[in-house]
Amino acid sequence: MMEKRTYRIKTVSDLTDISAVTLRAWENRYGLFQPERTESGHRLYSEADLRKAQIIKGYINQGLQISEAIRRFNAEYPTGVSAESLPEGQEPISWVRERFISEFMRTVDAWDNDAIAALVEEYHK
Repeated sequence: MMEKRTYRIKTVSDLTDISAVTLRAWENRYGLFQPERTESGHRLYSEADLRKAQIIKGYINQGLQISEAIRRFNAEYPTGVSAESLPEGQEPISWVRERFISEFMRTVDAWDNDAIAALVEEYHK
């Protein structure tokens, strides 16, 4: 049985360009996410949560307010989303890989050893 992948809030924030504060607010105010928790209380988001965040952010980028974006999401995805609802031919983790490569190349270009080490540590979890 394949272990399902989860992501900490910082990783979700980095991958979606949605601040951790905003992710927590969407969870608390709108019930948008129900992340699992570690024993110490840290949030663990699923692939489906990442997809949902991407979709909601896309609606907001189109000019919708968060409440309108949530209504549209619920209308278009009445049963929610899953990792399988990613665009055809795209692996659930492929965009994570792409983001890592982009960030890694940026840090290598700047030759920032601390940033490189931090990036490798973050994505190695």
